[in-house]
Amino acid sequence: MAFATAWHGCTTRHVLCTLVVATCHFSCAQQCPAVAEQGCFDKDYTCEKCCDTRAIPVGELSCWVGQINFPTCCGLTKIRFQAAAMLPAMDHLSGQPASCPPNAQSHCFDAYFPCERCCDTRRGAQGDLACWPETTPMGLRT
Repeated sequence: MAFATAWHGCTTRHVLCTLVVATCHFSCAQQCPAVAEQGCFDKDYTCEKCCDTRAIPVGELSCWVGQINFPTCCGLTKIRFQAAAMLPAMDHLSGQPASCPPNAQSHCFDAYFPCERCCDTRRGAQGDLACWPETTPMGLRT
């Protein structure tokens, strides 16, 4: 009973179930998103490994070099284009061009949706909404 008390009143069964769920979250294989570009991957850098967003939203960092990046390879760019097509045009933007915040992570962006576009608050309080689409149904998170 001391074990259960150490976990703020949780029962041993509850703690064990929580540990099993947490272990599965980090060890159960993630499937390759259907929108992924298969040409980006090989036997060492598989889609399942590289596009796994359970630990961080941009997949396995060791997979990304130069133009081989998470948004393009894991299908986020395709989803962003679909979202952009549904949003009103932003041709009327005025004022200073947007700049990329110093803490922005380059592997989150690509040539089509660069940091300057995505973080441009002239497009909205959270930047360009096309850059931040709901991707959970595709097995991704952004």
